Amino acid sequence: MDKIKLILVDDHQVVLDGIAASLLLYDDIEVIAEASDGKELFKKLETFSPDIIILDIAMPDITGIEICKILKKDFPEIKVIIFTGDENQDSIFKALKAGANAFLPKETQREELVSTIYAVSKGENYISNSISNTLIIDYLKKEKKTSKYSKKEIVLTEREIDILTHIAEGLPYKNIADKLFISTKTVEKHKRNLLNKLNLESTVDLVKYAIKNNIIDF
Repeated sequence: MDKIKLILVDDHQVVLDGIAASLLLYDDIEVIAEASDGKELFKKLETFSPDIIILDIAMPDITGIEICKILKKDFPEIKVIIFTGDENQDSIFKALKAGANAFLPKETQREELVSTIYAVSKGENYISNSISNTLIIDYLKKEKKTSKYSKKEIVLTEREIDILTHIAEGLPYKNIADKLFISTKTVEKHKRNLLNKLNLESTVDLVKYAIKNNIIDF
């Protein structure tokens, strides 16, 4: 099995050391390089080819948001996880708009960091459970109107609506499974089917769709 290759970017060595140390337990995850700023990162990218870059926002030369924009333009195959102490709404909105695949606060536990790495490596987007869905709602309000989340001529089954509702409310898969008396694998299957059926790409997209189509209140 191929390893998930990471580059860590933070201007504090103690943070880099902490992330790297916490990932040593996982044989399928490998930190292949570290960088303390944007200039060093782009120099490293001349040599290294990561699957994911874990990136802080506050950097000494160029912000993590700007780095993310450049990465998405010049290295679209690389996924980006924002891992930061800056959790204000504006930063979250800007990170999402810049194309970040995930947003985690620095107090995130190792288990959530690792599960996020796995999710992002599979093409999923992720926002930390500690960040309220109200932020996604506010983000949706600030976005320009788009037909992507408008009502589609697609009929959802009662079970699909139940799954979509619970996902949009931020419930973990296990809680959804317990509520509906099904397995977590079945929940995941329903989610994949919903994404395909609605031509959407991520959990965030499902939340936005549920809000715009009045499946959940806000």
